[in-house]
Amino acid sequence: MIEFAGSALLEPWSTTVARTFAWIIPVALVSGILGVFISRNTRPLRGSWWWLVMAAMIPPFAMFHAVWSRCATDAFLARPVCLAASLVVWGTALSALISSIWSRSTDADDLTALDGATWFDIVRLEFVRRAPAACAGAAAVALVLFGESTAFDLAQVRTVAFELKALAALGVSLVALIQIALPLLIALMVCSILVGRGMAGWTLRTSNIASMQGKWTLSTKRAIGPIILGLIPVISILCARNVWEDAAGLRAEHLRGIGWSISAALCASIVLGSFAAVATTMMAQSIANRRGRWILIVLCSSIVLFLAAVPAAILSSVLLHTADLLFETTATSGWWLVVLGHSLRAAAVVWCIALFAAVQWDRSASDAAALRGGATSFAIALWPTALRVFLSSALIVFVLSFGDVSVAGALEPAGADRLATRLIDALHYQRPGPIAVLLPLVGCAAVIAATVMAIISKRVRTLHPCIMVMLFLPLILAGCAESGSEHSVGSPLSHPRVIGAPGRANGLFEYPRALAVDPRNGDIIVIDKTARVQRFHSDGSLDQIWMMPRFEQGKPTGVSVAPDGRVFVADTHEHRVLIFSSDGKELFSLGQSGTGPGEFIYPTDIAFRSDGRILVSEYGGNDRIQEFTHDGKWIRSFGERGDPGPAESIDGIARFDRPQSILLDEQANRIYVADACHHRIVELTGEGEFVRSIGEAGVDQGQLWYPYGVDRLDEHTLVVCEFGANRLQRLDLKTAKVGPAWGRSGSAVGELAAPWSVAVWDGHIIVCDGRNGRVQVVSVPSSEAMTGSDP
Repeated sequence: MIEFAGSALLEPWSTTVARTFAWIIPVALVSGILGVFISRNTRPLRGSWWWLVMAAMIPPFAMFHAVWSRCATDAFLARPVCLAASLVVWGTALSALISSIWSRSTDADDLTALDGATWFDIVRLEFVRRAPAACAGAAAVALVLFGESTAFDLAQVRTVAFELKALAALGVSLVALIQIALPLLIALMVCSILVGRGMAGWTLRTSNIASMQGKWTLSTKRAIGPIILGLIPVISILCARNVWEDAAGLRAEHLRGIGWSISAALCASIVLGSFAAVATTMMAQSIANRRGRWILIVLCSSIVLFLAAVPAAILSSVLLHTADLLFETTATSGWWLVVLGHSLRAAAVVWCIALFAAVQWDRSASDAAALRGGATSFAIALWPTALRVFLSSALIVFVLSFGDVSVAGALEPAGADRLATRLIDALHYQRPGPIAVLLPLVGCAAVIAATVMAIISKRVRTLHPCIMVMLFLPLILAGCAESGSEHSVGSPLSHPRVIGAPGRANGLFEYPRALAVDPRNGDIIVIDKTARVQRFHSDGSLDQIWMMPRFEQGKPTGVSVAPDGRVFVADTHEHRVLIFSSDGKELFSLGQSGTGPGEFIYPTDIAFRSDGRILVSEYGGNDRIQEFTHDGKWIRSFGERGDPGPAESIDGIARFDRPQSILLDEQANRIYVADACHHRIVELTGEGEFVRSIGEAGVDQGQLWYPYGVDRLDEHTLVVCEFGANRLQRLDLKTAKVGPAWGRSGSAVGELAAPWSVAVWDGHIIVCDGRNGRVQVVSVPSSEAMTGSDP
């Protein structure tokens, strides 16, 4: 373990770097080779080229999730194989795009055949001719993958970008991040300069060709490769598990996040599209006049390639640090930060489009413009090309920005209702609703964008009305969607006491998710994403800390304290319940991975009967509650995965979708379950039979949106913690009504961001404020507030 700047890397930095290159280099090489052969007969900005564009626009994490959702298994190599296949498909599309531009069609094949060359000579000649294009494609894939973190994160592969992202989430300073990654950043800069120099050299050679149009005939047979490659990611997403099961999940809550993300992506696309059009004009004039071309192309190419390769955590930290210097708070500049982040990440794409468009511009038109002289003549002559570049660049950037989660997720203000944050949470915590709605949107956006670009690939001198409608449709949708960053109803919590802050030091939290109170003395147990179990006294002072013995596959999401003081941890991703003594000594464990009696997939919470029997909830396919004796012997299970409906009242079997929290009321012989993905609280008898469902899906007061925690306020009242709506709500068991709401979205004291769990003790509500990295303690609202007024 390496200590640095007050934070700790979970493994030696050299190990992380070695693992990163062990993944990137083979994927880049394979993608470079495959891309060359797929692109052999593909012309830039023509025909099947747009199938490759479509495949490259779909983010790698979307492809990985789609594949993994279909073949999820506990086999040792299943996850790495799915990740490798997804990265190769995406990388091949990107490499094929680069190769199709880098390689020029010549008559070498025909001449070789006429000379009677052997098969070996043909292969050797082909290798020599295509080697530069393969290297260019492989270099592009490697540079982009180095800054990619989401796909590797989902596949549980710890790379450099993943580690830097984790450190940034802990609040590590920008200076510390740069110091950690400085050697790699220098290496990236050197590589970017070398690739940029190669692009400049390619431009010099290519610009001497009178015209790049040449003879070209694209047969259906030659287009099979790009078409298949383009369809693979789209079909994978549309055929992913649960993709159509929750299509009705496109509710107002999703529309707000989608509308905000569309507006940010559209703004970035317009900015970069304009930049690409201007850059095309300037470079075409520079190439025609043969002045300053080398320095301009090398410098700009190196900068944009470096921005594409630098890890998102460092880029986001730089932008946040700059915003802190220019603004008092990033809350007012969050939208512009996301737009700027999208623009910087996609700058390399539009620069390449501008560069290739400038090189491909008809030389005769260039000579004519040069004879007339002046920048105005060039601008007029280049108008059709610049318009095509603007539209193509804008559409590509829009799809890339719409599907981006790495930069947007880091730059979005806490509590924001944004697509990136919601999609990241859904991917991590297996909530099929948002995934089923949002990922197909990304795939469909790529298909539409590629189709429109194929239509406008011919020379366009005026904007066709259909193109104008399709271009500005996202702006119309964004304006129709509800705006505003808040998506919960209520006022800030009244005079809360805060325990902890973001960080990895003792007493601080990295995304706390599990919380419980010791019924004997009010001690607060908190587990965060560092897999630390921290015990605090009721006054907030730190008592002790211990680590979970295993956490490589993921961190716990639930904890409960038994009446005798033993700490039961729902070791979610290790598929077991781990039992500790009150001082942190491991005693024994319950369960293992599986679907049989006494086995778990993802356990979430534990509750205790007065006679010592233990109830454990789980999700991930089982979605049930299992009961054990005090010493861990399985007794029975009740509930199953499924959609809620009238059948529950008929057969008495509750249908769950991620039962996240359990509350046991033996006096009333009732069990209350926070059925998170069905957005309700389920009431069961003490024997596990369905009684009723309380709550409906939504973000308005009286509705529930991903309830993750539940506890008792008094004999007839519960308090519900809503992960999705960033608030607490009262639930009246007599009337089955929900409300009022306490708390709202945000990062200020009294506001909440992704609260995971809630507990009540001695007249206080204790809430685990996950994304804000803290625990907040507030007095139970007065009876007036509990009947409808704000606290």
